Amino acid sequence: MKQVKKTFKVYNFDELKEEVKDKILDKFRYVNVENEMWYEFLVEEFKDKLNKMGVDFQNVYFSLDRDNYIYLDKPQVIDEEKFILSIYNDKGKQAQKILKELEEKNEDDEDGFDFLRIETNYYGGGSAKNYVSCNTEKINEDEYTEFLNDILNDFKKELSNCYEESTEDKAIIDFIEMNEYEFLENGEQF
Repeated sequence: MKQVKKTFKVYNFDELKEEVKDKILDKFRYVNVENEMWYEFLVEEFKDKLNKMGVDFQNVYFSLDRDNYIYLDKPQVIDEEKFILSIYNDKGKQAQKILKELEEKNEDDEDGFDFLRIETNYYGGGSAKNYVSCNTEKINEDEYTEFLNDILNDFKKELSNCYEESTEDKAIIDFIEMNEYEFLENGEQF
């Protein structure tokens, strides 16, 4: 039996030809977003932000592709006063008027219903929309729903920006260099 050793020329990414680099970048394009780790920290920050506004949720679901949706799973108003003050930027006669209504409603309400509720309408294909409902006619539910959806849409933009940054050439090159990947001349990983 004869043993043969084969020798390879191995290159760092920056030593390769441009067309080979492009091929590698395309191959690794989504390596930084293959699992939920790329957005977990954003969801935690978002949850903290909403908690400070008096809102909590179990999970957030979103799609950044053609479905393009975002909604909260099992959302609830945990502090009505904080939520109202957030909507009116912690000031204003309108907030004080609504808080007074809240106080009166809670004194009269013995059936345990919340003054404000965040509900979710589920649609096909995994998408849904959150809306705010109130058990009093003195509050404009549309205003609250718009406020909540503006916050969700801002968060979706933040997620989208993070996704774009994670799939840019620079982020992929950083990943390749951090992992000290080496390649053959044709771009195959060694």
